[in-house]
Amino acid sequence: MMIDSEVPSYNGKNIIAGKPKVDKVDKNFVKDEQLEALRNSYDSIIASSTKDETKANREFCIFQAEFINETGVRPGEEIEGIRFSDISLHEDEDKNGNIQKFLSAKVTKGKTSSASGKSRDVVLSAEAIHIINQICIDHYSQMFLDFIEAMNTKNKNEGEKQLHEMSFSEKRQWCEEYFDMYRDDLFQFVHDMKKSKFEKNKVFLRPDKQDKGNMPHIFAQIAERALGENSDIVLYSFRHRYINKALLKGTDIYIIAKNCGNSAEVIQKYYDHLHNIKLARKMTDFDNLDPTKSNY
Repeated sequence: MMIDSEVPSYNGKNIIAGKPKVDKVDKNFVKDEQLEALRNSYDSIIASSTKDETKANREFCIFQAEFINETGVRPGEEIEGIRFSDISLHEDEDKNGNIQKFLSAKVTKGKTSSASGKSRDVVLSAEAIHIINQICIDHYSQMFLDFIEAMNTKNKNEGEKQLHEMSFSEKRQWCEEYFDMYRDDLFQFVHDMKKSKFEKNKVFLRPDKQDKGNMPHIFAQIAERALGENSDIVLYSFRHRYINKALLKGTDIYIIAKNCGNSAEVIQKYYDHLHNIKLARKMTDFDNLDPTKSNY
């Protein structure tokens, strides 16, 4: 089996002259062991914050990194331009007549939107929804506690005490467990934020500081503490990881391109070597060879 460290990645060189410029692709995407190290460091990094402002900045930087990892949106204007009013609830009927619900976020800012004048809808995974729920727990707590009380799952004071005592990682786990029990209700809660007084708030920036965040600098500090001073992982590396992983799973290039705001041609040109590796592994099937027997 090929592990993360063996997966080649595009190094950003040899772009054909005369061709339109494409996204800068970082040399390294976030590998599994690096993501694990980052996540294991979140609680201690946040707890070491000496100011509330520093704590909130670090939390939102982590929220951004994890959301990019789940959706492939670009750091900077794209992710920081998403407002609660851009999140929509959809229903779709499957072939058995069952209604499936899902959420999407409309990307209206950033490179692709500026170039085309169009927005795009990014479908949110369960993990992406957990991130938004945790933002609401940490920074829109009154709204979330009202939701808990309305659900009759626990007294508001009890819920507030419980959430206050949780670490950053424990709140994430709580979101996952709560999601499993009350999926449709949480879908509705996130969707209903667009009807609240916070509808125009940018989801991935602090409620009290809605101008542009200094996330690259903040993430560099987090990465240095979690991965060492020689780490070359940046926020964009999470987008690169998303595309790499999607290709290795066999996701259609057109779907990846639509979600990421690239053309299928760009994905194919700069990332499709991974798709070719997947096809080669299927053709050779080296993983299933029995070394004790002849394969002829």
